[in-house]
Amino acid sequence: MEQFVLLAKYNRWMNDSIYKTCIEMGQDKIAIDQQSFFSSILKTMNHLLLGDLVWLYRCSGNKEIMKFVDGEGNNFRIQGLDQMIFTKIDQLYEKRKEIDDLIVDYVNSLTSDQIDTPTQYRSTDGSPYTKKLGVILTHWFNHQTHHRGQATALIHQQGYDFGVTDLIFIESEL
Repeated sequence: MEQFVLLAKYNRWMNDSIYKTCIEMGQDKIAIDQQSFFSSILKTMNHLLLGDLVWLYRCSGNKEIMKFVDGEGNNFRIQGLDQMIFTKIDQLYEKRKEIDDLIVDYVNSLTSDQIDTPTQYRSTDGSPYTKKLGVILTHWFNHQTHHRGQATALIHQQGYDFGVTDLIFIESEL
């Protein structure tokens, strides 16, 4: 359990670090098409938020997680894994902080027994799956790290330094 709590806190810490750098860079720079998988830093960060919303909902079963107003003033609904939930970094950052806190709270609420519990969910195309919660959590945190790595590479390509990313060096700050 400790490892999942550590990963949830690391996720929150890294997101905060990256978002502060993105705000420093400015809205125009983070929206530049850099010919990457999600094309821009902003789109990559939206995908990360979307993934976290989906996995938090699937794991917790809390439908309220998906009930909010997007950046266009519409009730949120999943349209695709590359959708822009928020086009403005300040709105995206506010939602990101809220979801990161919910992720930490959710993981803190789990018991060791729950990690081996089969968890049923549906993919975005509606296909049913059953996986152990521990496997899902491992995938979820790996997904975050993968796409944050893409975002930090894009930030670096624009000449910005986002600081230390190694968990081993920041663990005591979490």
